[in-house]
Amino acid sequence: MTVTLQTGFELVHVIYDYWDQPRSGVADYHGEPHWFENIFDEEHDTYSDDYWLTRLTPEEFASAKDQSEMFLRWRHAFDRGEVDISSHPTLPQDAERYEKLKNQIQTAIKSKTAQRFKVPGKIILLGPPTEKREMATFQVQWSG
Repeated sequence: MTVTLQTGFELVHVIYDYWDQPRSGVADYHGEPHWFENIFDEEHDTYSDDYWLTRLTPEEFASAKDQSEMFLRWRHAFDRGEVDISSHPTLPQDAERYEKLKNQIQTAIKSKTAQRFKVPGKIILLGPPTEKREMATFQVQWSG
């Protein structure tokens, strides 16, 4: 699928958590892949417009994409009725590798807490799915 970003926006590559919109995952920041986490505003009991960003190495980015592909294979099988929700978020044959990648990614992010930085951002839909079983694509505009 070919996508055209709006001026000033960058691509969201991977969505890890989604609640009304992407809340964590991988997106470009100045052309480099970064882990993003939407910051929850406890005082107002809602998500803020601020995000923690953590730069990813090429290996970490590849792991996040691999893990996302495993989820997408599960999602397609789920949509076709081949698996039920009990196997979420991955197909049984991918479960061990998925967990390994998940642990690697989480460990990498936690090890870089001192290097993360806060940036305001706006994530919007880049385009709806072009096919019934395709996931939506998002773009992000960072203000810092």
